Amino acid sequence: MIIKYLDYTDKQIHFEQIHQLLKNEEGHIFIFSLDKIKKIIQNKNAIIAIDKERVIGFVKFYKKMSDKILFRNIWQCGSLVVHPDYRNRGIGKQLIKKLLDKIALNDLPIAVVRKTNINSENFFRKIGAIEAINAKTSKETFYFFDLTNIRNI
Repeated sequence: MIIKYLDYTDKQIHFEQIHQLLKNEEGHIFIFSLDKIKKIIQNKNAIIAIDKERVIGFVKFYKKMSDKILFRNIWQCGSLVVHPDYRNRGIGKQLIKKLLDKIALNDLPIAVVRKTNINSENFFRKIGAIEAINAKTSKETFYFFDLTNIRNI
């Protein structure tokens, strides 16, 4: 198994497979249209993991324009998905590391996870993300994980 990690520069991105991967993910709240997926990738905001011709992982991220802490831009990781057949092989962690390679060293990368999403919470703890704060809204509780230290793992 040789995993390749692709970004917007690669021509062999299979948008339909990414769409299907997101649709099949249990508990995934946001299902992006095919056009939205293409736009996310063309805007340089995604990393895709491929085994041969099969899409097996995807992560998108975005800059939170209105949020700055100590003059640092905040980037939020979102929609991290790894195909069930490929889980527990380090692919999710590699997707996060590839994502971090695209973010300036002085910027702040975070992941926001709903407390009800136990799998995501466990994943980020397992790869060494640090829980920064535990925030509550009127409806839900969220964990905010600082991903900065994962660059060095």
